[in-house]
Amino acid sequence: MTPPQHEEASVADADPLATSRLDRWAARIRRAAALYGVLLFVATHVPPPGAMAPAANDKLLHWGAYGIFTLAVLLAWHATARGLRPRNMLLIGLAVAVYGAFDEVTQIPVGRIADVGDWCADVAGIATGVVVYLLLRRPIFGSFLPRRSPAEPPVGLR
Repeated sequence: MTPPQHEEASVADADPLATSRLDRWAARIRRAAALYGVLLFVATHVPPPGAMAPAANDKLLHWGAYGIFTLAVLLAWHATARGLRPRNMLLIGLAVAVYGAFDEVTQIPVGRIADVGDWCADVAGIATGVVVYLLLRRPIFGSFLPRRSPAEPPVGLR
């Protein structure tokens, strides 16, 4: 005899209204993440005006830009797939890091400088985006789950 299987309740098991709200929110966050990725690429490929020196907060800008981008992609994936496994978080982080390296290298033809330090700031932003996602996923996605009484066990999120 096999032991009983315990299934996690998810948004998919929730009422149709909550699922519909999550679907609409997922579509919005996917569009926002895609638009942000395109804008990030375009902004970093505009030829610099004259002899433009890097800003003092250049690394901070890279860190913030890639942190926001990573967070948006993670939220979009979670909302679409109704959860996110650690392996997928790692793959998303690696994909965004490769995108950051590609972004740096392809700046050379437009007169910008490919800087390893910029890419390191991108990777630090990616790590920050993952940490922020981990802190926010339950408060954000928990709002789409049906309400429960305090005596019930919490509804699992992947």
